Amino acid sequence: MNFTSKHKLLIITIIILLILIIFSFILTKFGAFKNFQQDTKDNKCKLPPVPTNLRYKRPSHLNHQLKWNKTSNATHYKLYCYRENPFKGGLPFYTDDTSIHHNYLDSKEIPLLTLASLEPGNYWFRVRAINDCGEGEFSDPLSVTI
Repeated sequence: MNFTSKHKLLIITIIILLILIIFSFILTKFGAFKNFQQDTKDNKCKLPPVPTNLRYKRPSHLNHQLKWNKTSNATHYKLYCYRENPFKGGLPFYTDDTSIHHNYLDSKEIPLLTLASLEPGNYWFRVRAINDCGEGEFSDPLSVTI
């Protein structure tokens, strides 16, 4: 029986597919895929909780400070500043990632951000905690008149 090159290619393709099927079965049943599936079930990622007690202070004529209580498992925070009420369609005109070093979060320090030179008017501020799993929920908005 003579095999043409097309037949030989078809046989080689079938053999490769069978090898791949057997290999994937072995990995799924006994190998790395099983461990990966188990790890993702056991180690669910949790978003950080909502920052609380967002407050405003004006230490000088040009500086405006915002403080909030730190949250567990946050790596940093994101502050949003609005000129219009965010619950009435206002969009943030300013956001800032306040990257706070992990040692800072472990200390008794309170997260703090200083803003400079805000024009007189009404402002709304919100903050959210962030970690490797993503961004947590927004804090309650803080309304400030400057």
